[in-house]
Amino acid sequence: MKKVLALFIGLSLSTGIAFAQYSAISETFTAAQNGTIPVSMTSDWDASVPDVKVVPLATAGVPSDHTNGDGYVLQVADVGSGGWNFAYNSNYTTNNAADSKTEAWVYLNFDTATTERSYAVFVRGAEGTAHTYGAQAIYNECYGYWLLVTKFSSWGTFYPPDYKAFILKKISGNWVQIGSTGTGTYNTGWHKMKITASGNQIKGYVDDNLEVSATDDTYATGFGGVGYYEGGDDVNAVGAFDNFVWEQMTSVKEWSLY
Repeated sequence: MKKVLALFIGLSLSTGIAFAQYSAISETFTAAQNGTIPVSMTSDWDASVPDVKVVPLATAGVPSDHTNGDGYVLQVADVGSGGWNFAYNSNYTTNNAADSKTEAWVYLNFDTATTERSYAVFVRGAEGTAHTYGAQAIYNECYGYWLLVTKFSSWGTFYPPDYKAFILKKISGNWVQIGSTGTGTYNTGWHKMKITASGNQIKGYVDDNLEVSATDDTYATGFGGVGYYEGGDDVNAVGAFDNFVWEQMTSVKEWSLY
């Protein structure tokens, strides 16, 4: 007789019950949080004007909600100036992981764009406790892996096609694409973006479609978040994100006993 025993780290073998252990941050952004950023999250490039906060759909310029939405989203923007802004878990220096995923509903608003607009979710930001300066420096030095969908964007010598998904990292000050550009086309509207890191396997999904699959081991661990860029045609445009999840998964080990 062959017996299979599954051990999930942190559980007693005597229980006979197997559960995966994980730590996670999950925010749906509700009316109770209106005008604030949830305590589980923080932001960068947002010190003087609180442009990263929970707002109603209308304030974010979003005409309708996604499936099972509640009418409130996280606004990520630099209103009045344009440029990049970010949101990510507030305890990023201690709550980070190697194998993890980041996902969110994202309202891609490309219809009125005449200059760059970029929407991103990322994993393995800041390489754990070795870097404590937050997502602003992650963008400058790009610690981590970023899944993006953009319009009119360029990254050094890489000019991605509009409305397509791709993954970037940054090496020695230069943006580098990993994997191939996705084949799906994602126009204005709600889309679910997800990026996962498991060992050296980095994968990007849009609307649950696997768009990018790459092998890379540049960044070992870190936290997750979202980012938005407005190139200047409408500095009051914002990125709208909802149902944000950053999740660390614990490895499962199996032994066969004969």
